Amino acid sequence: MKKPLLINDFPNDRRFSNIRSEDIMIKSLLCAPLIVKGSIIGILCALTKEIRVDLLKTIENCFQ
Repeated sequence: MKKPLLINDFPNDRRFSNIRSEDIMIKSLLCAPLIVKGSIIGILCALTKEIRVDLLKTIENCFQ
């Protein structure tokens, strides 16, 4: 996947149901691939302890 992934409600996201969000206190997250010459060389992640859709959407827009 070569596009950002934005999760607004991490504790209730089914893709991460095996992770106990209470232990890590994440409410929202954004992961974006770092791409050089068409290849992914890393991932940039932003995590928040409170739901900050506005902030994460702003960051996500930088990668599009």
